[in-house]
Formats: sequence, structure tokens, C-alpha cells
Amino acid sequence: MLDLPDLAGRFGDRDAIREPGRTTSYAELAGRVRDAGAALARRGVAPGARVLLRCPAGSETVVRALALLERGCLLLPVSEGGTEAELAVIAKRSSAAWIAGGDALHALDPQKRAGYAWPELPVLGLLSSGSTGAPKIVLRSAAQVRAAAGNFSRTLGVTADDRLLALLPLEHSYAIHNLVIAPLLAGACIVFPGSTHPRAVIRAAADAGVTFFPAAPLFFDLMTRFQPGGSAALRCVRAFSSMGGSLPRPVHEAFCAAFGGPLWQAYGASEVGQALLNRTARADGDLLALGRPVDGVEVEVRGEDGRSLGEGEVGEIVVRSPAVALGYDGPADGGSRIVGDRFYTGDLALRRGADLFFAGRKKLLIAMARGNVDPLEVERVLMSHPDVADAAVVAHREGSGETVKALVVARREIQAAEIMEFCARSLSAYKVPRIVELRPSLPRNALGKLVRERL
Repeated sequence: MLDLPDLAGRFGDRDAIREPGRTTSYAELAGRVRDAGAALARRGVAPGARVLLRCPAGSETVVRALALLERGCLLLPVSEGGTEAELAVIAKRSSAAWIAGGDALHALDPQKRAGYAWPELPVLGLLSSGSTGAPKIVLRSAAQVRAAAGNFSRTLGVTADDRLLALLPLEHSYAIHNLVIAPLLAGACIVFPGSTHPRAVIRAAADAGVTFFPAAPLFFDLMTRFQPGGSAALRCVRAFSSMGGSLPRPVHEAFCAAFGGPLWQAYGASEVGQALLNRTARADGDLLALGRPVDGVEVEVRGEDGRSLGEGEVGEIVVRSPAVALGYDGPADGGSRIVGDRFYTGDLALRRGADLFFAGRKKLLIAMARGNVDPLEVERVLMSHPDVADAAVVAHREGSGETVKALVVARREIQAAEIMEFCARSLSAYKVPRIVELRPSLPRNALGKLVRERL
């Protein structure tokens, strides 16, 4: 995956990783990975073994991940916050032989080997559920991981002088490709802030001279709320990037007014890495547009008949790139699929000029007699209500058909009729929720993305 002795020779004493209380040079990183690999060998972790790796933020996770990759194992990064029951389900689903994390290494079935029918050996398995369906495992080869990291590096112009903030969960596709592999290949520095509190992150980023600052949309909103006057100390940042969900236009505008920006909108998936980037702040109603293809990626909008659509026509986003994954390990429910070097995202979009604009998700559409309803459109309206803190829209089976149901987290006591009346001001009658269920919270992951299979 990475030629660490070569990187150590080229970048030697330069910082590879910075974290509270510790700085690791490229030479030291190569040594730590070598020692970790030797420890894996002594414990009997054989090449080809599938290993679940708990991913707390910090250099220990990076070292263990690189050691597993160098050993020829299949790395399966998982959240450090997962329960034992959740890990057991993932271990069974993935045929994992080991679970690693921190200094711990536990054998599940050391002799277990999974057969492969892929043209290349998979080295990375990413858990991804997309927007619908049960969790699936995306298998990626070393060449595909490097391609995804390379697409990102060329698009941003990452050099050895850059310092990239690693605030995102390390098990996430974006973090693995763009905040671990990409900076190390370029001789840049990975910066762990040591905290997720906005003020602490701002201080850590300023102290380290961070030049690239990616985070989830929610975090940029929190930065503006916790530090509404911005921070001159972040002038070292040449770009902020929002990923993991749609960036609301009001959040973008408030953040740029406070911190100066630029704040970009990134779009991607575990199956392909980053695919689109909006660097122009072009808006799409209350959200930012998806943007334009990154370097090394071709994007089409295709109709149901497979033809490439023209400007203004709504169709599926299809991505072609050397970074497209091998495929899925086992069943892959949901709207996306991989065919050769093309990834059919299941997301709908239309093209206006050079930019793509999001238009919904195929598998989420609710079939109504008057036409299909896009839950995301209804959710945007619900979220504009001043007394709605969170919302989700699902299909509710009613007789032989479906109707629209809203799941709402309210800031105060509110009646269902009030919510319906509010929606009726902005939506066609058939799109207005017929059922409103009040809930104390909705399931969201570490990036703030709605986990629809748990609704």
C-alpha cells in the first residue's frame, strides 16, 4: 500500500502525525509500523486474514491499520464506539478472524479464510449502508485505494507542506482515503486535534498550522455557534470542506461570514472515494450544489434506458474512475451497484452547465397515485419549521398503496395538524405527510447522517 521505507528516506524527520503530547516523524512511523507488523506475525495473524480494527482517533490506529495492510490482511475499520453485540454481528457478516484496537488483539477464528473471486486482492473492506438497506461491505484493492487518494491529492494540490486535520471518524471512507493515505503519500502531516469540541478543534488546528480542514456540515454549524466571530488564527487554512451530507446554504453563508472560508461541498461514496466538489458556492435552493467531478473521475447522468442525459434532465449519477471498488462482499441491498469501473450511485441529479444538482434518491421515492414523492424534499420543508429540531420522512403502507409519514423531533409541544398545514404551504397536496409521529430523537451516525434502516 505505502512504501514506508521509501517515505522515511524521502521525508525522514518531517512530521507525519501530530497529536496531543506526541509527534511522529516519517522515520518513526516506518519503525512503529514495522514493529506492529512483527507483533501481528508473532500472534499468528496471517496474510489474507480479515481483521476488524476499532478506530479511535490517533496515531495508534494509523500504525495498526498500516501494519495490517503491509501484512496483506483485509482491513475492516469499525467505530470504536460499537458495542460487543454490534461487533459480533459485523464479525459474522464479514467472516472476520480477528478484532484489533489499541494494544488489544483478540482471535475470533484465526484459521478462517474467505475465498475471493475478484481480479485483484481486496485489502480494505468498508462498511457502508448508503441511504437505504442493511449495512454492506465494499471491497477495495490497493490500486483502488491509491487511486482514490490520488484523485483527492491532485484536486487539492496536496504537498509535503500541507497539514490535514483528521477530525472525521477514521473508519469512514473519506478519512481512510483522504486523511490517512493521501497525506502520507505526499509527505504531508496528519493532525489529530484530541477533542471534538469546536473551540478545542479551532485551537488545535491553529496551533498545528492546519491547511486543509474537512468536517461534517453539523460541525461547521457548531463552529459558527460556538465562535460566531470566527477566528483569525485559522488564516492558515486554505480550504474547509464539508462532507458526509448535504451542506445547507444558511450554514455555508454563516460560516463564511464568520471564518472567511472558502467552505467547499464534497460528494462521494465508499465505492469510489470523493467524486464531486463544489468550490464555487453555487447554490441549489436551500443547499449547495453537488459541484463538478474531481480529478481522475468521470461523471454522467443516465436515464432508465441507460443513455447519457443532457442538461436539465433528471437521471442517475454514474461515476467512472480507476478508484471504483471491486464490488460488495455478499448481498448488497439498496439502490447502488458496481459494474466494472462504473459506480451507479442510486442518487438522482441534473446538470446545469458544469455543475450537478441533487434531485433525490431512487430507492427512497414513495410511490403515490399522483406521482413519486422524494422524502428528502419533504424533509427539507419540515426542517425549515422553526419548532422542528430534526425530521425524517418514510413510506407508510396503507391498504394496497403508500402514503407519506413524517417522523419529527420537536423543540416544543406541537400538534400534527400544525406540521401538516406548514408543509401544505410549500408542497403539493399529495406530498404533504398524512401521518406525523413525534419522537424524542432520530438515529444518526457520527457524521450526523440519518441512519434510515433504523427508523
